[in-house]
Amino acid sequence: MKTVSMKESVAHIPDSWVVLNEDEAGQYKNACVIQCRNSKKYDVPTFVRFTDLGVDDYNDDFNASTNSMIESKYPKWQDILRQQVKPHYDSNFMPTNIDAVLNAPTIGLFELYSEAEARNFGTYDFKTGEKRIDSDVGYISDF
Repeated sequence: MKTVSMKESVAHIPDSWVVLNEDEAGQYKNACVIQCRNSKKYDVPTFVRFTDLGVDDYNDDFNASTNSMIESKYPKWQDILRQQVKPHYDSNFMPTNIDAVLNAPTIGLFELYSEAEARNFGTYDFKTGEKRIDSDVGYISDF
């Protein structure tokens, strides 16, 4: 696990994640996590971008600049984006291509968990009676 100092907190980033703008982290309050469904199948790592935007503020410009940052560190990114499948719906709003959608890479952007949120997804430690944060979960904590 790698720790990165941010503007008002510390990010704890799993070693396997790719940090896009670590040198700028001290300027920002938030961190965006970019993940791919079926990442193992398509060999796509998890990415982190430091930002002041919250998840509700991600827009087309943010997405485009994030994609550009990822592509500079992961050259297959445009191929992954092209392989995404948009769902098609019938007249009853049921997806007609659900198998293709579920088997394709699907990109999601999320805020990095707070320490309390990360602990909720952790493993229960029967010795201490607490949940510990799993090593593959990133989170933000106070200094």
